[in-house]
Amino acid sequence: MQLAKYVTLYALLSYAQHAAALDAPAALIPSDLNPGDQFYIIFAGSDVVNGAQTSATYTAYAAAVKANDPDTDAINGWTTLFGHDDSSLVTLSAFGAGTSYPIYNTNGDRVANNTAGLFSNSLNNPIGYDESGTAVNSSIWTGFNFTGSSTGIGDDSLGGNDSLSDGCLAGSSNQVNNQWAASILAGGNGCAGASYGLYVVSPLLSVPAPVVSISPDTIDFGIVGASETSNEYTVTLSNSGTADWEISSIDAAVSPFVASGGTCGSAPLIIAVGSSCTLSFTVRPGGSSFVSQTVLINSNAPSSPDAITLKRRVIVPVPALNLNMLVLLITMLAAVVGLHMRRTA
Repeated sequence: MQLAKYVTLYALLSYAQHAAALDAPAALIPSDLNPGDQFYIIFAGSDVVNGAQTSATYTAYAAAVKANDPDTDAINGWTTLFGHDDSSLVTLSAFGAGTSYPIYNTNGDRVANNTAGLFSNSLNNPIGYDESGTAVNSSIWTGFNFTGSSTGIGDDSLGGNDSLSDGCLAGSSNQVNNQWAASILAGGNGCAGASYGLYVVSPLLSVPAPVVSISPDTIDFGIVGASETSNEYTVTLSNSGTADWEISSIDAAVSPFVASGGTCGSAPLIIAVGSSCTLSFTVRPGGSSFVSQTVLINSNAPSSPDAITLKRRVIVPVPALNLNMLVLLITMLAAVVGLHMRRTA
């Protein structure tokens, strides 16, 4: 019982996490992802701020800079990565919906396979692009080291008074080693004396996908005589997702099952968002006493291949007996009964 509770809780948490993802604009979807895949985007903001600001300024930065491009502006919930003398470090907390998803730049390049890869000494590709997808080679305020941990209040923290007067932590957006985040400033009151951009991370995004429904997904024709044709049964295919359901193939029905019509037509076919169509099946004479077939539907749906199960049973008729065989059978039964009665008398 306790295990069942944990399994149920895990399923609910997984569903909630998946449901929290926002559909990504088409222009920001990396080419190596499939419908239903989830991911983050990180960019080097093109707006600059003086380093000696409050954490509230850095928090507001994401909302301001994402408005510079219509694709990033279509997404709410961007988060600025920064560290600050008031200990308001924002690193893993920017990935609150899950840390296992890949992270891409606005050019569609995979920067890291997960947040552990991001906060490491080696990225897959540089962040290297601003919110508009324009390549940049710029210094970026960070305030955290490449492990994502704090560097200490008053000691190389972004903004504030830089009490040790040894510069502030910044990164280089075109680097894949620790210099993407580690300090490249040296000496003096670098925080107050320079204006740079900041890194900005999207909320968890999802590649739009069809959400498919097959109703019913099993047709049991019941008992059908070997020489009979069954009634016609209809299956409805529906798409309630955020992308077209692109069906590449549907298995052919195998005798005694027959695809007898419907509105879908033959594959390949597309079922638009909010639309549906039907497939019809029947049973024709032939086959053994029990027959079952799984009809697979291959498509761009995350659940592909989806299945329709067809079942039927058949009564095999007993061969008719001629008169001579019937007399012989009755005679044999009578003899067996008579013998039994004599033995028990």
